[in-house]
Amino acid sequence: MNKTEEDVFRVYQETFKGIYADLVVTAEKKPAGILEQLEHCFSHFAVAKTSADHTVIQENINRAYGHIVRASLDAAKLLWSELRERAEKFVTDEEIRRFCINTSVGVVYSKLQNAERLSLRARRSEIENIGIDPELSIAEWCEATLAYQELYDLIDLDRVKQYQQAKPSTS
Repeated sequence: MNKTEEDVFRVYQETFKGIYADLVVTAEKKPAGILEQLEHCFSHFAVAKTSADHTVIQENINRAYGHIVRASLDAAKLLWSELRERAEKFVTDEEIRRFCINTSVGVVYSKLQNAERLSLRARRSEIENIGIDPELSIAEWCEATLAYQELYDLIDLDRVKQYQQAKPSTS
């Protein structure tokens, strides 16, 4: 299906920007793979805007769309990975889980199971939508990411710091 300039701009404005902004703040870097996808998107868009051949224009708009969707999907998955790693680092530590989390262990396990379930669903959605509509799985990855963010938000980072400072060294 042919895409339009508006489709490219819509994905950029409504999907990519927010995910990418969160990723850059969370990861404290701009991942090279995403920058490469943006460069490819811009290059195809430039060709589309400077060509007189309608076929070339359409092919390049479609490719630009593909690259901005890919950048969005990659950013969503990298943000998910970053938040998953942060949350699980604390949640899997029995002592931190016991002393530094602002809720019961049951709630922690429930939120962890939910995040894992949503992650599996996102991955299945991504596999099912390859070559069909990868935009559909971006929302699934965002939902899984939010579940890990909720889990991470239960961790009292001040208590973690105090606990780690008070803990005797094993060396």
